[in-house]
Amino acid sequence: MSLTDRISALTPEQRALFEKLRDKQRQAARPPQPPPIPRVTGPTGEGDWPLSLDQERYWFMEQLYPQGAGLNLGSASRMRGSIALPVVAAALAELTRRHATWRTSFPLAGDAPVQRVAPTGGQRLAFIDLTSLPPARREAEALRLAKVEAAVPFDLQRGPLVRASLLRLGPDDHVCLLTIHHLIADGLSFPVIWGELAVLCAAFATGLPPALPEPPVHYADFAVWQRGWLRGEVLEGLVSWWRERLDGFPLVLDLPLDRPRPAVARMRGGQVVESLPAGLSERLRALSRGEGATLFMTALAAFAALLHRHSGQERLILGANNANRNRPEIETVLGCFVTQVPFPLDLTDDPPFRELLARVRQSALGVYAHQDLPFGKLIEAIHPERELNRQPVVQALLQVLDGKPSGGGLAGLAFEPVPVFDGNARYDLMLTLFDRPEGLLGELEYDADLFEEGTAVRLFDRLRHLLEAVAADPDLRLSAIPLLSAAEREQLRRDERTPALVPFPALPVHEAIAEMARHRPEALAVVCGEERWSYGELVGRANALARRLRRLGVGPEVRVAVCAERSAGLVAALLGVMAAGGAYLAVDPEDSPARIAFVLADSGAAVLVTDSAVAARLPAAALPRVLLDEPLPPASAPPVSGVLPENLAYVIYTSGSTGAPKGVGVSHAAFAGHVATWARVHGVGPADRFLQFNSASFDPAVEQVCTVLSSGAALMMRGPEMWEGEELTARIAALELTVVDLPTSVWSRWVAGPLAAADVPPSVRRVLIGGEELRAGHAREWHRKGLSHVPLLNGYGPTEAVVSATQHEVGPRDGEAGRISIGRPLPGRVARVLGRWGEERPVGAPGELCLGGPLARGYLGRPALTAERFGPDPLTDEPGARLYRSGDLVRRRPDGDLEFLGRVDDQVKIRGFRVEPGEVAAALLAHPAVRQAEVVARSDRSDGSDRSVGSPPGLRLVAYLVPAGPPPADAELRAFLRERLPEAMVPAAFVPLDALPLTPHGKVDRRALPPPPEAAELAGSAPPRDAREERLAAVWREVLGLARLGVHDNFFQLGGDSILAIQVVARARREGLAITTRQLFEHQTVAALAAAAGSAGPETGEEQGPVVGEAPLTPVQRHFFAEERRRPWHYNQAVLLVPRERLAAPALSSALDRLAAHHDALRLRFRWEGGEWRQSHAPAAPVPLLEADLRSGALADAAERLQSGLDLERGPLFTAALFRMEEGDRLLLTAHHLVVDGVSWRVLVEDLAAVLEGRALPPKTTSWK
Repeated sequence: MSLTDRISALTPEQRALFEKLRDKQRQAARPPQPPPIPRVTGPTGEGDWPLSLDQERYWFMEQLYPQGAGLNLGSASRMRGSIALPVVAAALAELTRRHATWRTSFPLAGDAPVQRVAPTGGQRLAFIDLTSLPPARREAEALRLAKVEAAVPFDLQRGPLVRASLLRLGPDDHVCLLTIHHLIADGLSFPVIWGELAVLCAAFATGLPPALPEPPVHYADFAVWQRGWLRGEVLEGLVSWWRERLDGFPLVLDLPLDRPRPAVARMRGGQVVESLPAGLSERLRALSRGEGATLFMTALAAFAALLHRHSGQERLILGANNANRNRPEIETVLGCFVTQVPFPLDLTDDPPFRELLARVRQSALGVYAHQDLPFGKLIEAIHPERELNRQPVVQALLQVLDGKPSGGGLAGLAFEPVPVFDGNARYDLMLTLFDRPEGLLGELEYDADLFEEGTAVRLFDRLRHLLEAVAADPDLRLSAIPLLSAAEREQLRRDERTPALVPFPALPVHEAIAEMARHRPEALAVVCGEERWSYGELVGRANALARRLRRLGVGPEVRVAVCAERSAGLVAALLGVMAAGGAYLAVDPEDSPARIAFVLADSGAAVLVTDSAVAARLPAAALPRVLLDEPLPPASAPPVSGVLPENLAYVIYTSGSTGAPKGVGVSHAAFAGHVATWARVHGVGPADRFLQFNSASFDPAVEQVCTVLSSGAALMMRGPEMWEGEELTARIAALELTVVDLPTSVWSRWVAGPLAAADVPPSVRRVLIGGEELRAGHAREWHRKGLSHVPLLNGYGPTEAVVSATQHEVGPRDGEAGRISIGRPLPGRVARVLGRWGEERPVGAPGELCLGGPLARGYLGRPALTAERFGPDPLTDEPGARLYRSGDLVRRRPDGDLEFLGRVDDQVKIRGFRVEPGEVAAALLAHPAVRQAEVVARSDRSDGSDRSVGSPPGLRLVAYLVPAGPPPADAELRAFLRERLPEAMVPAAFVPLDALPLTPHGKVDRRALPPPPEAAELAGSAPPRDAREERLAAVWREVLGLARLGVHDNFFQLGGDSILAIQVVARARREGLAITTRQLFEHQTVAALAAAAGSAGPETGEEQGPVVGEAPLTPVQRHFFAEERRRPWHYNQAVLLVPRERLAAPALSSALDRLAAHHDALRLRFRWEGGEWRQSHAPAAPVPLLEADLRSGALADAAERLQSGLDLERGPLFTAALFRMEEGDRLLLTAHHLVVDGVSWRVLVEDLAAVLEGRALPPKTTSWK
């Protein structure tokens, strides 16, 4: 039946429902078109108006980061030609009249902010003369001043939110700087501003009226219109589409960072600027046209591919700026129209780039059709986890802009754009591509708290290589796209492989030890408690056991289980099994009977070597037993074993992260090669006394025993008891150890205890650790205790890679910026970092560590698993070269070292954020009341699901700690961690313990950690406990519209958002609780917020009187005098102000005198004395004020005379001039650069305005001196 026939067969009711669904689908595909924007604000726009939805978000961000300048926008334009200062000032004043946003401030009205438009207002213009500098330095100084100016915060409540400066670089060369708050402008406002400014300057310079039409509407008209349109069904339809589109996408871009993400973002930015060749740019345009895509779509696909290769994420969200000026009424209006649009991008299954571009195009078309939803409303709709250290949903943003020259000129004055970087980072990464005829120009802005400049440079270089590759062959799969330059690939090859130190050993390990016994039979070989065996005695007993085992049928490939107490006889047993030709299987007698039974059965062990004490408690097994404590006939020589290099030497069972234990089989060849290398690396020789600490069933014991004995050193064994703390210190001294080899966990507890430098005897020449991740706090403690003279070597290696594969010597500064390195491959080893598809990961990008060189043969009896984990090395031509896929996640640092990040298959995510429990534990260990700590993620729901859009949290962090004294309170620990970690990494529960449970190997036994106490699991389950919590809970209930809630419930998970947070702050103040919006983000429960709340009231300080006498020169002042200057008195700055009304000279003079008395630096004088410049404060004196009638013009000449009249020695260094002009007064303030800088002017002008208005100046609590 055709579709038409099926529709015809529907009943009337079914037909009506079908048509309704079709209408709904059509409406979803074509969102309703917005109506025109009416003018509702009047000619000047004055009054109080609501914020637009994006203004609301930016205003809220300012509350989160008070006194910050991250939302300041800077722009600069060069003016070449004759220009008079009054002309620029008049043009800026006219801009202020035309555009209401330049007259806007944002005070609070009740519980919410409003945008308050003043009826009139002037624009201050600072004038700074740079001509006293050498010509070569003027440009750099102008750019420096632009960056300094952009870093000064605005006062949102009082305004103005625009600052303008005119820098003179030459007679006909000026740079105009504008700094504007994002609340009243966006990037596309600047072309409008500079275009209008050029027209206005030309008009005022020639005396003609400006030929500019009035803006059709003001920005406040747009805000009113937007709020009226985006509601009801329109808003619901957009929100519904976005929720569905983002469902299943992670809301965090998990890029590898150079430094830990701070608890609160500081928005400190860096920038890399690079150009792409014209030919490449044209090929990218051609690729875009051929695929029916725009250049932006192609760039977005490339940027996504780059970040995918660096993060490993196959689904990610990137952002772009939406100009949001799609209506003719607002094209020339200044204001904050731009909004961010998230692009959910699917890179699963390693698609070819051409397919990825098609996916990006499809995603972009849907996004464009639904781009009218402001980003702030999107955030409210999907409720992402709110953090102070990253932007929600979008952490990386791309924009492609028209890069054609935008300069122009009128009336002999040319305007040229000056590229300036304001030093801010609003995202982790922001890539801007300027589409120019001569080729794309790229600017990569990065958060300097997260990334080094070198990392950003490498990212851009890799983007260029990626673009070149896909432009040449768009059918390359993402994993096959080359990212590295030839030089970077060559360096990577050097870092991946360390050349062998020693030739391949001719003898297997047990024969090398027997050879040592023949040469030094009386030398001390093993000490264990009261036992002291020589080499001759040890090898003799091993030979006797070997003969017995041969009679039991042991030979090559036959497994012999060895399960005995720690003793010298245990060492003889291991050597005896190998001497018989068999492969020893070490079994820990402390293991559970079930595990021992499994290992004996799974390994196919033919014989069990044990002792009487252990045999009595072993599970029943049908195996021949040989008891070590029963006498054996002496044997001077071993039996003929017939063992070959490829035969098994030993089998170690590893627990693995999941499933049953598996046996790892290592050949004699691999074992002998590693032992010879390890002995050479650590310089082990006959003079050494080497600690053997680990259980024999743990593979470091293999390394310790056989390296020491094949080198002629003495093996000093720990007995059956565990040595810890002071006992360990005493044993090291008593045994006169030269090399101490410990599990990392045991070493960490040792160094965290009362260990002092004097406790480590001078015999100790190095300390080796491994088996677990080394935490930075413990490494720093080693050096802080004065033990830097003892090399500390951090080793890493899975059993499958024959014990140790990499190593790093821990230096005093290791761990300052994050994790401790696991080093580089040992000699003869290979360590590659590969992605999921076997592609090589670039420096800095996480990937699976794949090891080559000496490797295990595979897993005993598990060929499929062996084939999965061991395979050919795809990056070498060496015959038979293999790689072992370790399952460990690492990244390679720029210096070539490897950094361990966790397990590939065990990525812990808490509420959508990837969390490293080890990083949390390291932060917790920095608390002085915490001696030991372990952090684990425990599931509080059966499915353990990850958090993306719409999915609830599945895991919570639990911290187990051993306190150094009385246990600290949970609230204290949370507050401590919140200063160092983002909220998602703060544990949900803290469990104090007398001691952490340990495995027989000395590691923390995570399975034995007790479950945490149950938290308040339901909303409203934990009532307020005091009056403060009750008042705050009442505010929450009122704002959130809830009948009940608990003091441990999360504000944002209960439905809170940014606007409701503002209401909570305002209403809490009325209840006597002083909190800030930022505190609500830091303390998201009633209990935490009530504890952090303070009392309201401004800070007060003690007024300081006038400063007198000498003061030392600052470094900037010393630098000034160190340079040869022809006219040092002329190096000054000036600000030309346009008062709103005529000024009375007497009142102005009095105000200037108060200003000079309040700011001591304005009274400084400088003199040359005794071969150096000195400075001192002159007594208070009237500030020179010139009043001049300049209705006939010549303001520039008068200003020049004033600026030339400053005297460094006699003064003044601060003057003022009041010019009476036809269009109104002009006030020129001039000060020498030795007493002010660009930032000082804002303070001076605001204080002068306060005095003229009769307001008190703030207390002078700190002088310039």
